[in-house]
Amino acid sequence: MEAELDSLREGAATVRFTVADTGIGIRPDQIQALFSAFVQADASTTRKFGGTGLGLAISKQLVEMMGGSIGVTSREGEGSTFCFTATFDRTPGGEQDSAVERRENRPTEPDALRHVGHGERVLVAEDNFTNREVILAQLKKLGYNGEAVTNGAEAVDAVERGDFNLVLMDCAMPVMDGYEATHQIRLSIYPRIPIIALTASAMAPDRERCLSEGMDDYLAKPVELPQLAGVLAKWITVSSLRHSEGDPAQTRPEPASEPAHVVFDVDSLLRRLMGDRDLAGAVLNGFIQDAPSQLDNLRVRLDEFDAPGMRLQAHTLKGSAATVGAEALRWVALALETAATDGRLDDCRDLLPEATNEFDRFRRTVVHEGWVSNTNDNSGIKPG
Repeated sequence: MEAELDSLREGAATVRFTVADTGIGIRPDQIQALFSAFVQADASTTRKFGGTGLGLAISKQLVEMMGGSIGVTSREGEGSTFCFTATFDRTPGGEQDSAVERRENRPTEPDALRHVGHGERVLVAEDNFTNREVILAQLKKLGYNGEAVTNGAEAVDAVERGDFNLVLMDCAMPVMDGYEATHQIRLSIYPRIPIIALTASAMAPDRERCLSEGMDDYLAKPVELPQLAGVLAKWITVSSLRHSEGDPAQTRPEPASEPAHVVFDVDSLLRRLMGDRDLAGAVLNGFIQDAPSQLDNLRVRLDEFDAPGMRLQAHTLKGSAATVGAEALRWVALALETAATDGRLDDCRDLLPEATNEFDRFRRTVVHEGWVSNTNDNSGIKPG
């Protein structure tokens, strides 16, 4: 490795680092995607050379957190040269007082990402050491206090004994995975804490499973700083509306009364369907036709005092509502599921009309916005 001063200005110095190898090299058409997650220049080399494809993506994140950039030049069969820059603060005293000699200085960062948090506590449940350390560093840069655990069981314990504003939950962990940990937290004394899935896959089925299992949102790994900042800003705000340190009974979700939950999150639906608006319309139409029978089934289960059946039906409604972006309905369904799990059927009786009202609001919204045709009232919901 070589290091040299790249540029110097008042209060800051930029240092360029160069690393060269004599490996297999990289074709020009492959360089653009090289710093993305899970990308290797030649998939056929995986078994011979190993690696998960995460190293360069993580390096890119770290370099950008230090106010720099990273790039590569290469020739097939001759090797590659990687260069990256990092910007450091300078103290008074002339050019000799360079950033290389003052490693305790804080690196600069983009203005848009500076101190967006105010010390809120974020629990990171992640068993991979590298991922965990990067996320903790990102949280610190964004102004949050991060604390880490290494499996789902530890995450459940930490939530129950700590005062956290949000959980970043890896889906695949030893001892207890993120899905089961989420279920346990939803049954704990803090059921409404925002839980953000950390998933190695950005495929639609995996994202949908995260939401249907009770998680609030998701981030693909490796976690990009701007996406992390946006998700935290969104859900920490929601958490402040939900959080209560009093009687645990006061933590029962009452999502229909919270303005943070939109009636129809069209962006989330289109994101799941890769922007296919025709497919989105078909999915919405199917949900509009199917949801009334789900609500009727909830009513039947309630009339029969069937708490386990009520829980399963509410769970089904919660998952389908999450899939189509019916956020307000989703949260009422979560409240129904939680109440039924606890055997609080009187609370279910209060919440069921809210679910019916939220579905009707959702149906009117998607009709008004032109996603489905405005035929006769096809809600099919029987009077309560």
